[in-house]
Amino acid sequence: MQCRSRIGCSLIVGPHGTGKSTLLRTLAKELSKLDPEIRVESLFLHNDGLSAQRFVKSYDAWRSSDIVLLDGFEQLSLIRRLQVCISSRWNRLPVIATSHRSFIGCSVLWRTSIDESTERWVLSKLLASRPPELLNKALGSEDWRLSRQKHKQNLRESLFDMYDWWSQHDNPIS
Repeated sequence: MQCRSRIGCSLIVGPHGTGKSTLLRTLAKELSKLDPEIRVESLFLHNDGLSAQRFVKSYDAWRSSDIVLLDGFEQLSLIRRLQVCISSRWNRLPVIATSHRSFIGCSVLWRTSIDESTERWVLSKLLASRPPELLNKALGSEDWRLSRQKHKQNLRESLFDMYDWWSQHDNPIS
């Protein structure tokens, strides 16, 4: 099987709000479409509230998987992260995990970051059903500039900041 070619733990690394979890979830869907025979084990620690005990039980199920996708690698204890790295190599099992920083024993598969073209693309998708001038108005606003300056690489927080702005400018009160 082709996904067996990269054993061990590989990381998608980047700051908060830069699309690591989105990329991992997209990868899970695409792997299933690519080959329905691929057994993908997906563990989303922060969204699913996966406790340490449930993680260990899930860990036992990894042996029957072809690939493991793990969101929230940095939320595991140091011992658990080492266990994931060592076990993935020992069992010749590819693990792709999200993390805010690199980790010894893991290769970096992808680094996420946000630049102006990424901001524009994300906003164009979010505002697709709105008048096109709203996108340029949002990106050119002082509120957007201040939010991006405050949150730096964290696009998600800037989108939360701008929610009220979009509501007000999309449906102005007369």
